[in-house]
Amino acid sequence: MKKNAQKFAEIFDTFENLRKFPPQKVRIRLKDSIFQPSLPFRHATELYNILLEEGLSNKPILYLYTDGGPNYRCTYTRIQLSYICLFLVLDLDYFVAVQTPPQHSWKNPVERIMLILNLQCGTSKIGTWL
Repeated sequence: MKKNAQKFAEIFDTFENLRKFPPQKVRIRLKDSIFQPSLPFRHATELYNILLEEGLSNKPILYLYTDGGPNYRCTYTRIQLSYICLFLVLDLDYFVAVQTPPQHSWKNPVERIMLILNLQCGTSKIGTWL
C-alpha cells in the first residue's frame, strides 16, 4: 500500500478577508501498489477529480507545490504533459508548478502531514500494510 496526500488552501479574493487564515483541507488516499500504479496522468486525473468535488475547478489560477519525486518532477516531459492537460481541462489562466529543493522536504507542508500520518500508522494495525 502507498500513501498519497494533498493539501488544499483557497486563496481569498478580497482584501477584507486577508486577516483570516485561509481554510485548508487535507486529502489522504491509500493505494494498492500493483493495481493502482503511480503515474503522472493518474495523479493529474485524481487532482482534477478532487478539484471538481471541492468546487475549485472554476478558479483561474492553480499553484501546485510538489516534493520533486519521480512522478512529480517538473523537468520530465511526461510530467509536463500531464500539467499541460490539467491547464487545458481546467481552463486556467495561470498555472504554477513548484518543486521542493533536494533535501528540503521539511519545507513542504504536505510532507509534514505525511510524517504525522507515518507516526500514526506505525502504531496501528494498518502500519504493517504500508
